[in-house]
Amino acid sequence: MDDWLVSFWLPGQPPRKSNSRMVVRDRRGRTRVIKSPEARAWVAEALARIVPEDRRELGSSERPLSIQFDCYYESRRPDLSVELVLDVLERAGVIANDRHVHAYTARKHFSKAHPGVWVKIGYLEESNDENRVDP
Repeated sequence: MDDWLVSFWLPGQPPRKSNSRMVVRDRRGRTRVIKSPEARAWVAEALARIVPEDRRELGSSERPLSIQFDCYYESRRPDLSVELVLDVLERAGVIANDRHVHAYTARKHFSKAHPGVWVKIGYLEESNDENRVDP
C-alpha cells in the first residue's frame, strides 16, 4: 500500500506490553497492575511526539484500517511486539479504536543508534471474499 493516510516515527525501543506490567498495592491496600516505569516513560514520549495533524480518529466498522510497523531494536534479543504501540495510537487519537485494525504487518530491524518504530496507517483495501469461510 502506497496511499498511507498517516506516517510518523516514534523514537525509542517500545517495551513488550506483556513484560511491562508491575503488581503494586495502592494506599488502601488494593492490588493493582500498572505499567512499569520504562513502559510509562516510552508511552509518554510517544504521545508527545504525535503531532495534532495525525490525531484523526481513523477507522470505523465501515472503514477498517491496515497498519505497517517497522520496529528498530537495539539488539536481536527483544521479541517483536506492537501491542503497546497500538495502545498509544488509540490513546493519542490517531485511531478511533484498535478493534478497527483488521490487518497489520510488523517487521523487526536492528539499529543500535536509532531504535524506534515507523508507523504507517491506511484504510484496508476492499476484498471480494468478505463472506468467505474456509472449512
